[in-house]
Amino acid sequence: MDRREFLEKSSILLAGLGTSGVLHPAILKALTIDPAAESTFYDAEHVVILMQENRSFDHAFGALKGVRGFLDQRTFKKQDGHSAFFQKNDSGKYAAPARLDLRNTKSTWMSSLPHSWDNQQKALNKGKYDQWLQSKASGNKDYKDIPLTLGYYNREDLPFYYQLADAFTIFDQYFCSSLTGTTPNRLFHWSGTLREQKNGKVKANVYNENIDYDKNHQAKWKSFPEILEEQNVSWKIYQNEISLPKGMSGEQEAWLSNFTDNPIEWFSKFNVKFSKGYHQNIPNIIAYLKSEIEKNPKQKERFEGMIAELEEDKIKYHPDHYAKLSQAEKNLHEKAFTTNSNDPDFWNLEIGTDEKGEKLVVPKSDVLFQFRKDVEDKKLPLVSWLVAPEHFSDHPGSPWYGAWYISEVLNILTKDPETWKKTIFIINYDENDGYFDHVLPFAPPMNPSQPVDMNGKDGVEYVDKNQEYMSTQKLKDHERIEGTVGLGFRVSYDYRFSVDERRFCEF
Repeated sequence: MDRREFLEKSSILLAGLGTSGVLHPAILKALTIDPAAESTFYDAEHVVILMQENRSFDHAFGALKGVRGFLDQRTFKKQDGHSAFFQKNDSGKYAAPARLDLRNTKSTWMSSLPHSWDNQQKALNKGKYDQWLQSKASGNKDYKDIPLTLGYYNREDLPFYYQLADAFTIFDQYFCSSLTGTTPNRLFHWSGTLREQKNGKVKANVYNENIDYDKNHQAKWKSFPEILEEQNVSWKIYQNEISLPKGMSGEQEAWLSNFTDNPIEWFSKFNVKFSKGYHQNIPNIIAYLKSEIEKNPKQKERFEGMIAELEEDKIKYHPDHYAKLSQAEKNLHEKAFTTNSNDPDFWNLEIGTDEKGEKLVVPKSDVLFQFRKDVEDKKLPLVSWLVAPEHFSDHPGSPWYGAWYISEVLNILTKDPETWKKTIFIINYDENDGYFDHVLPFAPPMNPSQPVDMNGKDGVEYVDKNQEYMSTQKLKDHERIEGTVGLGFRVSYDYRFSVDERRFCEF
């Protein structure tokens, strides 16, 4: 690209949120396509699911009219007599939701707030719902005294998302699956559980680090893609690139990989380590780990264990062994890790400067290349999952470029009106980050009046000290924190399908 084209492309990303006074063209195009008469969601031929990152419902849509937001008349009353909207800190001072102002403050650059198992459980406080300020304070010392957890955006800040909610359907009673962070909620998204068995005897993987590439930490239970494959239902998981280390720089990872948001990489049946480029990168990873041992001798045992597994990978996942997999195994691997490797600029970034000389970076590649191609070639599966790169995921640690990503998905799906008419497009969020929501999640009681067998079927809903794995496995202290697995706090959920509105009410 020349400088003018580069600046135009970077401006498109920055302008993705749109303006509050003009309907976004991608949404307008979708609205101009009339649904087939008397059609319902049973007429759909494609379901496209995009799970974005870390935004609570109140944080994004509490100011939207017609939903259970800040005007909710049924708000939970805490033990101090105040509604959940009024949270008190340890010094006795109250704070209430306040607008962050996306364009005129540093709110976008204040990063995320605590959102793992321990502090999510503390915010709930066994249903008292009164510890949000204490458990969700920013880890940045400059912001720790600001009640950022109660911060929200409105229509002026997020015009694209508010227009999307106006144009289609938004659910205001959609709760994330678990009272914890990203990976456990995405395990639910792709498999319906975070335990290997449906009982409380086995470990509840409620922390991100519980499931990863390590052979001892991989998920071994059945996932939804496996069920679809067994039933001969077409499916794919689209991402620009997977997160298995292949040699990308940190900046490339942020713009071009999948931000570890496709947890199928950690399910053993999908053999992610056969992915092209990983085997070639193993020597580089080993060299890095050896250098880390010199810097951190106390971590020698851990790093040497990682090196030993990498040496095993050099043999087990040699490219020649891929041919030995069954066709079913190859199908799982290739469909789960559908990337944009056929794009000539697959890993490339375009780096330049704006009019003030400030550095600007944009992908030179098309981060929706293969999805776009499959739609254009009429090869879109019945079920598709999209996984955005970090900078397009709406994560609080990145700008709101997710609006551009969603608008581009809309542009791809509406290019052929007949495709759009038969596509269900679902946008949801994995969890709330550390951002407050005033609606208590539906969760089993911590002290039920009827005894619960914590090692039985009902025990699957709890993390409890009486569960067998608590005493038989080596756990870190924070993994012993008790609580209910879910549901978690409310997140936003948008649903779109061109059905005849006369028929919608029947379903």
